[in-house]
Amino acid sequence: MNLITFFNYPDEDKYFYMFKIWLMQSIKCKNKTKNIKKIIIITEKLSDRILLFLKNINLSFITIIYGSYYPNIKKNMGEKWMHNVYFKFYNLSLQKEPYIFIDADAFIMTDLNNIINIYDSKPFICVNHQTIKGHTAQFPFKFLNTGFTIVSDPSFFNFEKIINTPIKFSCPGTDQMLVFNYCKTINYDYTHPEVHWGYNSCSAFKKILNDGSIISDGIPEKHEIFVLHYWHHYKPWIKCKCCIRGDQDCEIYNKWLVEINNYF
Repeated sequence: MNLITFFNYPDEDKYFYMFKIWLMQSIKCKNKTKNIKKIIIITEKLSDRILLFLKNINLSFITIIYGSYYPNIKKNMGEKWMHNVYFKFYNLSLQKEPYIFIDADAFIMTDLNNIINIYDSKPFICVNHQTIKGHTAQFPFKFLNTGFTIVSDPSFFNFEKIINTPIKFSCPGTDQMLVFNYCKTINYDYTHPEVHWGYNSCSAFKKILNDGSIISDGIPEKHEIFVLHYWHHYKPWIKCKCCIRGDQDCEIYNKWLVEINNYF
């Protein structure tokens, strides 16, 4: 089992720090989780300072893969589609070993031993989006968020088959829409009772308890949080006023910003 992310962000301080936080939390997770072999970073190109940083920490279990685009692109579908489908999803479809994919703006906060215990019960496991006003609450159905994806059988992600499945079940997103459509088309249930919203939880809707545990807050789904996802406008530096709680400071992220200087 490997941990995988993609990192194709501009060479800016905020993304450099985000990369270091993602890696710090992933290393902590690996050290506490049985059977995680490698941390894999797939990219088109990494900045010189990230390469220097990785060289300096010199950890043999970190692997960089320079990915390629799907070779049979018939037309340009826009930048987001090009990256998420023809680069990210295509390169995931090339993996041969079981993996957990985690977005570069999603951070593991615990070990993943519970996931390891059940990961091979299905070829592919994913979590539905939480009910968030202005983003997902308006839809009368649940749909997945591929920011945390467990794949025990990489052959399940047959790229040609999935991208060529007629769209009968649409939802927001690019690659996640294609995967959602494929799963619904073949009547495949991608959920698992042990893998709940806490493994892909929107960063704005949380509360820290006195004992240090973190739970969801302000949404219908009630759960402890194990993976905190700063998706869309919920990046901690955006301070978005159009999203509910989008302009709030994140105490946890601010703590990580300090911690990375001592950890590495």
